[in-house]
Amino acid sequence: MNAVKRAAFSWGYAAVDGVRFRIPWDINEAEFGQRHYRFAKGTLGEILTFTRANCPYRTPMEINRWMRGNNPTELHVGIDCSGLVYRVLDEAAALSGAPGLEQTLHSDAYNTSVDGLTDVSVADPLSRAQDVQTGDVIRFNNGGHAGVIFDVSTDPGGRVTEVWFIHSGLSGGPHIAWIEVRDNNEDIGHSSTQWHEVSERPWLADNGLRDLYYQRTCHSRYYLGERGRSIKIPIAVTLNGRPLNFPVAPFAREGVSLAMARPIADGLGADLVWNESEQSAQFYWQGRFLKLQAATTTAWTNSGTITLVAEPELILDRMFMPIKALERGLGVRVTWQSWPPTVRLAT
Repeated sequence: MNAVKRAAFSWGYAAVDGVRFRIPWDINEAEFGQRHYRFAKGTLGEILTFTRANCPYRTPMEINRWMRGNNPTELHVGIDCSGLVYRVLDEAAALSGAPGLEQTLHSDAYNTSVDGLTDVSVADPLSRAQDVQTGDVIRFNNGGHAGVIFDVSTDPGGRVTEVWFIHSGLSGGPHIAWIEVRDNNEDIGHSSTQWHEVSERPWLADNGLRDLYYQRTCHSRYYLGERGRSIKIPIAVTLNGRPLNFPVAPFAREGVSLAMARPIADGLGADLVWNESEQSAQFYWQGRFLKLQAATTTAWTNSGTITLVAEPELILDRMFMPIKALERGLGVRVTWQSWPPTVRLAT
């Protein structure tokens, strides 16, 4: 997992005492003073430490409400869009061992805006999807909003097929969206692309974010950390020789095969319990137990914890699991067929 994606996942899957919740969007208005914690530009560690120490609630909805100002002092605790972009890239730079943004951008997070992050002196406008890289910044709403690209997927021939980004605002706090690219020579805002947004505002889903707000993508010269791309290959999954059907196709990436958890459970005849607070999926099958949690390589079984080859991911609010977890967790035999690319499950 590249450094920008790891930093983005930390914000997108934030947790306090094991409870996963969405950090709210907040506005950077200094005149509100103490009513806005660190003016919506704090680090993730600062925000979570402050929330843990002061918020009396322990459910996702109650934590989010408390952070949005439903507390005795009406204090707002959250992150705005430019604050999120700055912090994700700064944290990714630290993970990569690269200079931080204060050194390269010559500005700290508290004095940074979308205009500062995408100014022509520090960022190059991009016009082709083929040129987009991890760490680049997407500009929306005539400069009023920004997001940061944390993953770019290609096919084996190097053609960009997907662009993933995280942003805070327009439709809630830090959350993940993605773009299907169909023409590499066109901009990612072209009508040929398909934008997927899990949104509190339905009109932003299904290309609404693209059509209403997208402005341009900029290559960030000030981010000097790891960038990278990943090759993503659609695969099939069979169970005892019969194909399993998935609403969203399974795929192999960086040597790891991932697929939606629910269709696998249904195929096995297993019970699958989703825990929203933990963002975890729990399999119960033939006296065995396997618990997977989004954005962590730790899994739980009857005999204790195991370490997964990759982290489960939430894509459009559906958990995609590393299929190999079935072998160690439930005793399902998992083998790989190279052509056509297929994972074969046997019980």
